[in-house]
Amino acid sequence: MPRESAFTKARRLLAEGRITIRRADDRTLTAEVRGDSAHVYHTGFEREWYCSCAHAAPSTKCSHVLALMLIYVVEDGAR
Repeated sequence: MPRESAFTKARRLLAEGRITIRRADDRTLTAEVRGDSAHVYHTGFEREWYCSCAHAAPSTKCSHVLALMLIYVVEDGAR
């Protein structure tokens, strides 16, 4: 069985309701994402996307950030 891609995992995290938005305003978006191991990662956007997980890097987006981006894009696109 092939490993789940970051985007596929992000969609699953979103579908499973593992994202809790903590703050959303004009400049800041912060959330907690419960990973598969039940660990809670702090993720968001403040000038750039970030995540507290070990896989987060400036040049790539982890599944936690991608899941939050899915919400942000849908919400932003609705305005």
